[in-house]
Amino acid sequence: MKLLLFILSFVLCAPAFSASLAPTKAMPVEKVLVLSTATITGTAASGTIKLDTNPGDTDTITLNGTTVTFVAVVPGANEVQIGVDVATTYASLLAFLQASADTQIVKCTYATIATNQLRATYKTLGVAGNSFTLAKSSTHITLSGAALAGGTATQTVSTINTNGLTLVGIQLPAAFTSTTLTFNASIDGSTWQQVYSTTSGTALSYTVAQGRYIAIDPAPFYGVKYLQIKTGSDETAARTLTVSLKGF
Repeated sequence: MKLLLFILSFVLCAPAFSASLAPTKAMPVEKVLVLSTATITGTAASGTIKLDTNPGDTDTITLNGTTVTFVAVVPGANEVQIGVDVATTYASLLAFLQASADTQIVKCTYATIATNQLRATYKTLGVAGNSFTLAKSSTHITLSGAALAGGTATQTVSTINTNGLTLVGIQLPAAFTSTTLTFNASIDGSTWQQVYSTTSGTALSYTVAQGRYIAIDPAPFYGVKYLQIKTGSDETAARTLTVSLKGF
């Protein structure tokens, strides 16, 4: 009994001890992964057609080889009836072009931009539309030129400001068609140079496919302030890429 009281007394009276962790050296923490978007953009070729005055019977316009004829009688295939005034004829022409199923005419969209004047815009972005031809056989009609113009390539994405981070991955959309990616870099956002491999000395290139996440070796991109991603071929429309950037 005395032993039990002794043990109990020791437990109750013993000083309390607490465990503490000694300060440890802070471990370096990588910056959180940042997702950014970059869009591959291009410009669609376009041109204008204006009816200055009412066309004459059998006057024509030709769109990439398809001839459209103005007629004074009930119109047949690829014909537009001449109205009582130029505004009426123009309205008929615009309606015809917008509804046509002709394989050449449907390559463009058509919209009014001024009085009795329409703009034909190639549906596919890029330089291909610059070869879509325009012609006329009338002094009553004014064309912007012998072909659509202003189409630019859809190969380079908008400039990415890395903000001190490094490229580590790119997610491609399901509609992506190109099979290769290359890169341009700049220190000032103005002067651009192609990125080369740090080991082989050749232009850095990745083989890719639609709907995939492409893991990127960050080494060639350390210190790159501004970045552009370039596709190996034109995309047929604007594409948005999701870009993964990370600090190291």
